[in-house]
Amino acid sequence: MCSLNWHKFPEHIGIAFNRDESVKRSKAHPPSIFTECDVSYLMPIDPDGNGSWIAVNEFGFAVMLLNDYQGQLKHQSADLVSRGQLVKRVAVSRNWAEVERTVNAWSLSKSQPFQLVVMHINSEPMLWHYDGIKQKVEPQQLSTGLYSSGHPAVVDILAARHRYMAQQRVEQDADLIEIHRSHVPENNMPLDAVDKRAHAFCMHRPEACTQSLSYIKLGRSEVSFEYWPGQPCETDQVITQTLPLIAESF
Repeated sequence: MCSLNWHKFPEHIGIAFNRDESVKRSKAHPPSIFTECDVSYLMPIDPDGNGSWIAVNEFGFAVMLLNDYQGQLKHQSADLVSRGQLVKRVAVSRNWAEVERTVNAWSLSKSQPFQLVVMHINSEPMLWHYDGIKQKVEPQQLSTGLYSSGHPAVVDILAARHRYMAQQRVEQDADLIEIHRSHVPENNMPLDAVDKRAHAFCMHRPEACTQSLSYIKLGRSEVSFEYWPGQPCETDQVITQTLPLIAESF
């Protein structure tokens, strides 16, 4: 499971992303500044695929990827390319035209299903959804949070998260961060305390859990990237990186 929520404040966009992964997966490297094609960007690294799930660049584009577990999955023995590589490629985009060209050039036949979100402070968030079947993915506007889950109760989990967020009043960045560090929404089934956190934004299950929280403040002159390594409810360690934005992109 993964969770993406955001809020547009007067001077910036706050973006919260919880990465949920198997407990057997390698620990990710925290965000660093990289430069490719003369574009600088901030990005954590997944060492298993040498890609990422989230990035933001100096032209003000934030890129987030969630797996689509309900899509048509390809056999693991197939000649596949890690979806995290798509984030790296989009991260060097200077404008929306380059974003679209990069996504269109991605080999869907060698990719597992995904949901790719790209945000810019001057535009509405855009979503590219590949279900594992389509020959081409078209962008569409995204107006609500986005969540993914491979849990058998996925329908209930996603519905509970959407209901919970619809009831929340976000007034500051700390509100979004607190939600993503918390054990809401609870599983209402009569299970033990650990299982009640199986549906939460800060998710706990024996085989998988929230591995990190990323919080991006996307402004007009600078972007900051705050990163909580490990389960967000258990750590006060925050790694913060900043990147100045290129004025011409606004």
